[in-house]
Amino acid sequence: MAADDLTQSIVRLLELDLDLIPPRADFTAETARIARKYAISDYDASYLALADIVGTNCVTADEKLYRKLRGKKPLFLLGALGREWNLPRQS
Repeated sequence: MAADDLTQSIVRLLELDLDLIPPRADFTAETARIARKYAISDYDASYLALADIVGTNCVTADEKLYRKLRGKKPLFLLGALGREWNLPRQS
C-alpha cells in the first residue's frame, strides 16, 4: 500500500468515530476464560468477551465458530441476517 493510501485509510478509519475499548483486566480475564471454556482462540473469544462486557450481541461471519458455539453462547451468524434474525428497528 502506498504511503498516501495508508494515510487516507487511517483518516477514514478515525472519521468513523468508533467507540474504542482499551484492554482492561476484566476484559482480558473474560477473554481467557471464554477461550479455555470453549476451546477457541483468544482472538475469537475477545469478541464474545467484549459483547458480554458491553452488554450487546455478538455477530460473526465465521460459520465454524458459530456451529461450535450454537446453543452454548449467544452468537448470531451474519449470513442468517433476515432469515433467522433481524436487526432491531430504528425508532
